Amino acid sequence: MELPAFIQQLLDNNQLFVCYRLPESDEPVCMTGGEFSVLKNLPDAGNEEGFVLAPFYTSVEKPVLFYHGGKVNRGWKIPLGKGKVSGRFLEEKPAIDLMQSIDYQQYAAQANHLIKTMRSGLIQKAVLSRIITQPLPRAFNEGSFFKLLCHTYPSAFVYLLNDGKGQTWAGATPEILLSANQGEAITMSLAGTLPAKKGGTSDFEWQSKEKEEQNLVTHYIREKLITSGITDFVEAPLETKHAGPVVHLLKQFSFKMPGSLSALELAKNLHPTPAVCGLPADLALKEILSTEDHQRGYYAGFLGPVSNSQTAQLFVNLRCMQIVEKNAVIFVGGGLLAESEVEREWQETETKAETLLSVIRKLN
Repeated sequence: MELPAFIQQLLDNNQLFVCYRLPESDEPVCMTGGEFSVLKNLPDAGNEEGFVLAPFYTSVEKPVLFYHGGKVNRGWKIPLGKGKVSGRFLEEKPAIDLMQSIDYQQYAAQANHLIKTMRSGLIQKAVLSRIITQPLPRAFNEGSFFKLLCHTYPSAFVYLLNDGKGQTWAGATPEILLSANQGEAITMSLAGTLPAKKGGTSDFEWQSKEKEEQNLVTHYIREKLITSGITDFVEAPLETKHAGPVVHLLKQFSFKMPGSLSALELAKNLHPTPAVCGLPADLALKEILSTEDHQRGYYAGFLGPVSNSQTAQLFVNLRCMQIVEKNAVIFVGGGLLAESEVEREWQETETKAETLLSVIRKLN
């Protein structure tokens, strides 16, 4: 059986599963037959193999989830005998309230409030997000969508998962939170956004706003590594990273993980970075939660496979959407500074939304 057909069978039966494809890999992974457990403390996953799904802001309604147990299939074909659906599932999906799109007037009011707060000196940066909700095409198929996302964005972390309780999420994120493999690790500061140019040209005119936004995130990552006991790290030169319809400024950090520090502990220290929250983190978070009318849920959280305490591939959950019945609830956001222009920031979110919308349209 082909993987897209198997994914559709899993969803039709409201089966718990996680499918993902690591960046620059040709081999998708599909985990079935396991269960999602709530992690009250992120490092509690210990040495167990599984998949972490962490929200932007942890709450009783949106806890950290850890998928574990069951079977793991690698590749685009499900071998004969493994295509039968088994494991935990619910007979009926619980009703999920469909969040409504945020229009320009709502967004502008929220953005102007945050910009005013920054100009008062209370915070330096805040990331404002919005929702685009629209019906999916009649011909939309989640399995085919996953496959097309993989082919369209080979350098992204692509995933599709279902927890059986109404949480069906999919995305193609360009941002690594932490990639650790037996002690060798990398993280990155990814901030500043411009529309990508046709032809793949690398000649971009980065303005002071984008450069300052990137500098704030880089400084934060640097300080978090040091306070986590990691002082011997290498910073790569600043570069431009293509991410579908947009490009970002990227600086990568590489280092060795201390033996006393687990990958999930470091991820907990790093999250949420100013790329999805703001600075100072605690004040920016408070402003975001009081300003945004919607719940981010797992958008701007992080997710990815974990093999053991020192090996994990964790990504910031950007360019993602929740699938509610036959609707796509797409989450997009952007960093605001005191000098931000609201119309330009709105257009940035419109461009970021094309990461998923352009693929959805191909399935019409």
